[in-house]
Amino acid sequence: MRTRDFLFGLGMALLCSQVVNAQENRQRHQRMSKEEMQEMQMKRMVKELKLDEATTAKFTPIYKEYQEAMAALQPERPEFTAPQGENEGKDVSKKEERKARPQLTDEQIDKMMEKRFEQAKKQTNLRETYYKKFRTILSAEQARKVIEPAQHQSRPQMQRGGGGMNRHRPQGGNFSFRH
Repeated sequence: MRTRDFLFGLGMALLCSQVVNAQENRQRHQRMSKEEMQEMQMKRMVKELKLDEATTAKFTPIYKEYQEAMAALQPERPEFTAPQGENEGKDVSKKEERKARPQLTDEQIDKMMEKRFEQAKKQTNLRETYYKKFRTILSAEQARKVIEPAQHQSRPQMQRGGGGMNRHRPQGGNFSFRH
């Protein structure tokens, strides 16, 4: 009986320490400055690309310049949203909050979409420019990893790892479906 109580107490202590550790890591991550975050991303990229010291020395200033240019292009906050503080202090669900937003006019939607398209063009032009810069020191595959948005890079990894939507799909064979 005492051993079971002791093991239960030990298990609870370990569980609590894990929760506290996770909270501390999250807080530490939230306190990181923009420069620290960029430095961490750069180190991760250097490691992922497996760069030697000479290539890292050439890569680092271009990558920092690229990060700053991409950050400068981040879209501004949407201008056609409900005023902040309107529902502050009230117990309002996200669905109710969306309903409370004013309906956009066709003209406002047109302006918003034009801004989004312009933003996408600027980002595409910036990626193309920096792809060419990175290609002077990196292979095509390495430059692609740097330039391509993260969501596009994760798809092949999911398929290789057995995750994703295709894991239950039969491999090979000649399948025909009749209606």
